[in-house]
Amino acid sequence: VGHTYGPHNKHMVQKLKQVDNELDIILSKIDEAKELCQVAFVMGDHGMTEDGNHGGGSKDETNAALFAHFSPGCGDLNSSFDITGSEVGPHSEKAFQSVNQIDLVPTISLLLGLPIPYGNLGAVIPALLPPMKDGKNDTDGNYIGAPE
Repeated sequence: VGHTYGPHNKHMVQKLKQVDNELDIILSKIDEAKELCQVAFVMGDHGMTEDGNHGGGSKDETNAALFAHFSPGCGDLNSSFDITGSEVGPHSEKAFQSVNQIDLVPTISLLLGLPIPYGNLGAVIPALLPPMKDGKNDTDGNYIGAPE
């Protein structure tokens, strides 16, 4: 829809409402996981210009959103995510770090319990890892020991 009509068209608003409804269903299910750590990642593969184009090197085209939603079973995330909701707009860049897409593969691999692919060039994103319940963390928040 964005490619055809651009980001500010009524068709885009309708599509975003549809996606919001579907995400509400999915995130509600994740919120029900009180004992099991579950996470949903919602991300774009690219941004777009005001007229709906992409593929260039502008900031609007190369930046994309990443949203992570953790279940209550992941433990207390307040210590690692000190977000109040007032970070929208010009203050958001101070509250949310930027991550490289190349770092998503090793991070998601680790979360799924899969080996990081051979030849991977990315690095794990610690801010996207939930606190570990079965081990201890060192003073820098790094996990020590393997869960059984």
